[in-house]
Amino acid sequence: MEKKQTGISKTIVMGKKKRKPGSGGPRPNSGRKPVLLEKRVQETLTAALQMVYNTEAPEEARIKFALELTTFERGKIFIAEHIFGKPGVSVDLTTGGESIVLPMLNNDPLE
Repeated sequence: MEKKQTGISKTIVMGKKKRKPGSGGPRPNSGRKPVLLEKRVQETLTAALQMVYNTEAPEEARIKFALELTTFERGKIFIAEHIFGKPGVSVDLTTGGESIVLPMLNNDPLE
């Protein structure tokens, strides 16, 4: 770790980022998990599905699992969210059925 003197306070140089001492910093176990770990978990779960459904092909086990999910309401929601994404939240800003009309503000600093 390289230290540089800048004015009164010290700045710690960590890679390309600079930060002042006591300003927090990276937290242990924060950030995205390695892709290798994700693939290992996926392979383990696929192998477990192959055992449960007694199939040779990993794709066949995944298809059977997805079909079984459709027998539950929450399973249908899970599949729909992964295919189409989660629904957006919309808020109706009306009063008594009429829309709220906001006045236009003049933000011209020269006037």
